[in-house]
Amino acid sequence: MCNLRVLVLVSSFSLFVFESAFGVKEIRDDGTGGDCQAIGNWDRGTKICTLTGNLNEGIEILDNEITLVGNQHTLTGNGAGSGVKVIDKKNVSILNLGITNFHIGVDVRGGKDHEIENCTITGINAAGFLVGLGIVLMNHHGSFVVHNKITNNDGMGIYLAQTDLTTIAANKFENNIDAIFLDRSSKNNITENDLQGSSHNGADGMELRDRSNNNTITYNKLSSYERGRGLRIEKSDRNLVMFNEFQGNQTSAIRVEADGNRMICNDMIRHGPMALLLANPAIRNSVLLNNFYNVDDANELNAPNVNSFRHNYWQRNPNCPDANMDGICDVPYVFANSTDERPHKEPIPWKVSPALCFGASAGRPVDTWYPPFEDLGSRENFERLPQRNEEKVIRN
Repeated sequence: MCNLRVLVLVSSFSLFVFESAFGVKEIRDDGTGGDCQAIGNWDRGTKICTLTGNLNEGIEILDNEITLVGNQHTLTGNGAGSGVKVIDKKNVSILNLGITNFHIGVDVRGGKDHEIENCTITGINAAGFLVGLGIVLMNHHGSFVVHNKITNNDGMGIYLAQTDLTTIAANKFENNIDAIFLDRSSKNNITENDLQGSSHNGADGMELRDRSNNNTITYNKLSSYERGRGLRIEKSDRNLVMFNEFQGNQTSAIRVEADGNRMICNDMIRHGPMALLLANPAIRNSVLLNNFYNVDDANELNAPNVNSFRHNYWQRNPNCPDANMDGICDVPYVFANSTDERPHKEPIPWKVSPALCFGASAGRPVDTWYPPFEDLGSRENFERLPQRNEEKVIRN
């Protein structure tokens, strides 16, 4: 199964890669850019290498502050090795590049402050017992992975291990085993990604494992995972899951086996058999102001009422009385092992009025189950994220 293969892959945080037998071009900061002049144009003043054609081999970047511009060209491998490798460097950019038929698309280990943008990564292969990996960030800090298309890979789309303060934004995923996988990676910002389904057995849209704490997951669409979940949180605490849309995932929208996570203002549409599953050892998780559409429901498997549900909309509870017409049902909604004490009568319109999700700003009292923005654990995360250097972005 997928999860067992991943555990083998990251044992002791060593990434084992089946290296390619064919050549690798090297880009370095010298008069010719290393091999850059043989495969493209080198501007030493800006440290930009721009490809002028496709390559049937990989590239390794050997110095800091180098920008590789693919110029819409493609690196094609032989099923092994890495398309682009960056080890212990800083301020490297990889832009507008196609990568196919490697074991790892972009392999980043160590270092900080990179940017991977507008790349298309497809046809990444498993090698023996190891899953393929579209983009890897390992033991890394403070990068941007944005506007990439990662599809049809026999493995993970983006894999983070011991990586923090990184933004994964506006990427499109389709038919990977897991689209985004975090392992011991904290304080990352995952936003505005489109995670489309997979038929792989056990595949999840997004997975947080083993102390991947204090991440912010917002404005993503996770849909059509035929044999898995939209999001799984295991042994990972205090993550904020907010403003996401989950639709048509076969096992569940969200499965949580962790402490102190917050699921606030999300839409859950057509899941089976359960939209939200809180399993042992889930405790002190908050489920607030979510819309459970169609027949979607929740189940608390750990113990009754050790997690909190309040102010959610449950479409399968359409006839709740509301004598004072305040929009809150007069009786609780009771479901498997738990209760929503104050369910909403109508859907929460967070897409048009996001301020409704921030406690006192909605004109209602703040109580322990309906915290203000300052208590969500997200403002600190956002403030600590690195500022993106827009001048560095090159589009061809």
